[in-house]
Parts: sequence; structure tokens; C-alpha cells
Amino acid sequence: MHELPRSLDYASAPPATPRWRANRTWHLITVCIAVTVLLAGVLRILPWLGFGGGSLQPATAQEIADAQASYDRRERFAARGDGFYTLTDIIDRTRRGVATEEEIVRRLGPPDGLFQTGGRRMLVYYYDRFGKKDWFAAAEFQGGVLVHFGYNGTPMLPPSQLLPYAPLTTTTTEPATAPATAPEPATTRPS
Repeated sequence: MHELPRSLDYASAPPATPRWRANRTWHLITVCIAVTVLLAGVLRILPWLGFGGGSLQPATAQEIADAQASYDRRERFAARGDGFYTLTDIIDRTRRGVATEEEIVRRLGPPDGLFQTGGRRMLVYYYDRFGKKDWFAAAEFQGGVLVHFGYNGTPMLPPSQLLPYAPLTTTTTEPATAPATAPEPATTRPS
């Protein structure tokens, strides 16, 4: 028999390593980087979408007063915008579980509408985020206390689905002959 040259002798050649196994380390690194980038993107965009908005630090009394003054001065009697969002975010972080519907209406003004389902009652405020009244903030109450503020785009809750706002009625121990107090008239912005 004649012999094959050593370069063609497959029996003596080392076993070939599959290409995917040789690049396994690079695949793992690429997947880790992709997951990190996606996770960072999701965590960065969540506040922008209205989930867990703002910082996790509670606001100081001065920050609340400043946000309220800014909202009152710039937006209370005009189109709601960034100042409105800032104020609702601060209220949500600091007054959740404490604020009443009356306090929210006093701070933000009367809502654009009301949405009720079961034991939940939501005051809906439309505001300008990217366009004219393209987002809404809904202050959700249960048992008369603020549960949280939720934010979303207007198409999620069109104005046609809202009820006109009417304050909660409370039972009083006053005699029936006492006159009911009328709500304060809405003030208009001075020209």
C-alpha cells in the first residue's frame, strides 16, 4: 500500500472545534451587552411613560410649595403642562394615602371629568405633553383617599367616556333646615 502524505492523513489530524463553540465567549459577551442595553433603555423610558415617574426621594415642604406656586402662576388658569405634571408627581409621592379628593381639587382646580368603576373614583385632568391636551392624569381615590396618580395618552380615555365632575357628598350631622353651602365660584385669570 502506498502512504498518504501527512497533510491528507485525517486519522492523525486533531479534531476540529465547531465554529460556534470557538466563538461561545463572544456570543455570551454580546448577549450580556444587549440585555444590559435593553434593560437600561426600559428603565430609562418607564418614567417617561408614566410608570414610577420622578425621583424616589420624597419632596420637601419647600419643593411642594415651589411647585404649587409655579403651577398657580403659569398654568392654573391656562393650559396645563409641565408644571402640572411636576405638581401631580410631587403630590403622588408625598400625599399618597393621605390626600383627599377635596385637597386635590383645591390644589389642581376642578377636573375635566370623572371616571367611576366599582369602589374606584378617578378625577381626570387633561394636560399638554407633546401637543394640545394629548395626555391625562387620573387621580384615583378609594375610600376618599388618594391611591395614586396615573398618566397616559388621551386616546386611552377619551372625554366621551367621562362623567361631569360632581364633588363627593358627605353626610353631616347638621339639622335638615340648615342651608347647604354652595361651592365657591371658579375664578378667572386677570387680563
